[in-house]
Amino acid sequence: MEHTTKIRELQAEDERQKFEMASVNEWGYNHEDEIDQLWDNINR
Repeated sequence: MEHTTKIRELQAEDERQKFEMASVNEWGYNHEDEIDQLWDNINR
């Protein structure tokens, strides 16, 4: 029984990370110009 609980925990963690990555990617997509600007400033 303990085994399946652990698997469920890992799956839940995996889902959470996927959700976070999707959120980060969406944010990045919406702020692409700002991010490009930041990189330009850093690389100068």
